[in-house]
Amino acid sequence: MELKQFVKKEASRLGFLKTGIAGTDYNPLPHNKFLNWLKSRYNAGMDYLERETRKRFDPRIHLPDALSVIVCSHNYYTDPANDPKSGYISIYARGEDYRIVIKDKLNDLCERIMNKFGKFSFRVFVDTSPISEKTIAVKAGLGFIGRNSLVIIPKFSLNGSIYKGSFHFLGIIVTDLRLEPDKPVEGTCGKCRRCIDSCPTGAILEDCTIDAVKCISYHTTHNRDEIPEDIAIKMANMVLGCDICQLVCPYNNKPVETSDARFIAKDFLSKFDIGAFLDMTEPQFNRQFRDTALFEKGFEKIRGHALIVLKNIK
Repeated sequence: MELKQFVKKEASRLGFLKTGIAGTDYNPLPHNKFLNWLKSRYNAGMDYLERETRKRFDPRIHLPDALSVIVCSHNYYTDPANDPKSGYISIYARGEDYRIVIKDKLNDLCERIMNKFGKFSFRVFVDTSPISEKTIAVKAGLGFIGRNSLVIIPKFSLNGSIYKGSFHFLGIIVTDLRLEPDKPVEGTCGKCRRCIDSCPTGAILEDCTIDAVKCISYHTTHNRDEIPEDIAIKMANMVLGCDICQLVCPYNNKPVETSDARFIAKDFLSKFDIGAFLDMTEPQFNRQFRDTALFEKGFEKIRGHALIVLKNIK
């Protein structure tokens, strides 16, 4: 079996939704757009984004002998049931920590390739290192950047189900394997502005980027300082993350639920009991939330968000 065909087949067996291949050549266009975004200070308190910016767009800096990038997407969608009197946890964070799960799957994929074709060099990335997964995913033909700044996968069929939209995790493998690159896909949001018009803080910009200064998701996941009052009052019941710009997107109409049990929503996260959480001690938090995305944020940070939500929903 040809190498590229094997890679995609095994990725599918591991539960990945769509897999594409990109070359490793450096493209200054998305890099320059990123620099202009930084210049406008849309990165808010994420000063780390300003360091070694080329690394985000040049895979060969991470692996000098790299010839290809394997990009895999994984569906994580589950029912976004939202009780306005309970805390809201973004869908991506309701199961196990995706960075651990996806990284394990990518390493498993590399092991399968090695067993079939021999040793090769690679590095795996899942939202924890300075590399632009979204830019490379577009280059690899997975989808296009929507107005909400996310990679939108156009409609395609897999195992009898129709998939489309943006409810997916991205993981990449930078490798010295020589694989034929896939072609970018055509896609556009057309005249649709639902995400822009629905954002409660006006954080979505016209050029398919986000002003993190105004973004609820940024403030509840990355902001290490106190959340500004004008953002806090618009958080409504959102304790961690925000799904509004995805839920209103027509590409996410009738999404297929994830088949991976590790991403199925845990009951205590799909209906986050604010009162019960505020009665919780830090050791109790550590035990209950250890394998979730909330654990990384820390007890005091999540408690601060819960206090804001408690005030909002009263």
